[in-house]
Amino acid sequence: PATSSAGGRSLAAALRGGAEPPEAAVYAESLVPLLHFGWSDLRVLREGRWKYVQAPRAELFDLAADPGENRNLAAAEPARAAAFQRALARLLAEERQAASAGGGSVPLDLLEKLGALGYVGGLTPAQTSTPGADPKDRIEDFRLANALMREGLVRLHERDYAGSAARFEQLLRRGIVSFEAHLYLGRALMGRGRPAAAAPHFEEAVRRAPALADGWKSLGAARLALGRKAEAREAYERALPLAPRDAKLRVTLGELLRDLGRPEDAIARLREAVAIDAADASAWNSLGMTLGGQGRLAEAEAAFREAVGRNGTNHRYAFNLGLALARQGRRAEARPHFEQALRLDPGFRPARDQLAAR
Repeated sequence: PATSSAGGRSLAAALRGGAEPPEAAVYAESLVPLLHFGWSDLRVLREGRWKYVQAPRAELFDLAADPGENRNLAAAEPARAAAFQRALARLLAEERQAASAGGGSVPLDLLEKLGALGYVGGLTPAQTSTPGADPKDRIEDFRLANALMREGLVRLHERDYAGSAARFEQLLRRGIVSFEAHLYLGRALMGRGRPAAAAPHFEEAVRRAPALADGWKSLGAARLALGRKAEAREAYERALPLAPRDAKLRVTLGELLRDLGRPEDAIARLREAVAIDAADASAWNSLGMTLGGQGRLAEAEAAFREAVGRNGTNHRYAFNLGLALARQGRRAEARPHFEQALRLDPGFRPARDQLAAR
């Protein structure tokens, strides 16, 4: 939300009784007002006794004579203020060049941690009823909105979905319509079992931050809950290149593709998932089920063995391995796995039926 930079300076000469070297220029910024409120950002440059604040109402302070920063000298010292403004313009040009070269985006888990501390924003400028306003004139709005964001996130993590949704709805009513507000409100509504109400907020979130996978995944989940499978697939596929190491996303998409009658595409995604996270027994089981559904029983058997090897306490994995063996005509080998499924869940009727079959 804010950064600063400063060059180091050696005090060795001063410690030996010499003159203290001049202070290096110090730069600081706060983008929170811009990114979350749509107001002006704040940029600060300090050099020696002088401090310049770039905002719609620029400020210049002589810290030696006015350490409390009570007298704005920007109008009285126009040449000095203009020099600071030019220096800041050079710094910002370098910053934009570095940002365009670096690419990337703020990870969602970092945004959530910052939001829980009251910090918000970090992606694209928010829309507001007071665009470009000087943050110094909106302090109370800023404090209230930060409090709502913090409380909403805390309640979301505590699964108080009604309380969380109320905070984010209040935030939106105040004209703060950022990516995070829509995303977290959507999640709170999903927690309340209201995917139809959540979906438009996820749609707005991905419109504002299309480079964040979590928005697309959330939108996919809402559409899936509404039975809009083709549209859910669209959203999940938009998330894929944005989350190249997300195994669970690939499992979800693979199972959806299987349900949509695209088994080969499903198998490809599920193989990607187990390649990313070979320890995920559920991914191996999903792969086995999809392969088995295509009659590729030997491959399905291998996948179910991986699932059972990673989680021997799941009765369905043991049953599925037994079923793959039985369908290959290897009932003697299948029997111990059906028995294991029944030991793990004595009420599991399919295993009992298989043991009774000849």
